[in-house]
Amino acid sequence: VDHAKVLLSIKHGLVRLDHVWGTTSHASVEELKQETKMILEEFINSSDLDEACACIKRLNVPHFHHEVVKRAVVLSLDCREREQAMMSSLLAELSSREIISDKQMEIG
Repeated sequence: VDHAKVLLSIKHGLVRLDHVWGTTSHASVEELKQETKMILEEFINSSDLDEACACIKRLNVPHFHHEVVKRAVVLSLDCREREQAMMSSLLAELSSREIISDKQMEIG
């Protein structure tokens, strides 16, 4: 914990951690959240399971996949039963394709 505090206190510490964690787009957390939300909303509109899976995989942020799970669940809470079933199918597919790990599913 002390080492993490030191890393975060260093000038540009968050940027360095972002590079260490491997976000290829160098996107901020807020940008990743917004991108995730857009992917999920597009999936609800298009029902294109393959495209949604591909987009999430292309984000290339496996350490952040818990946020995909969380946002999918939260977004589906305000949807009709059909959209809830679609979101459930997407999460199941992301798990079966091993795009999102079991651990990230659990955290999300």
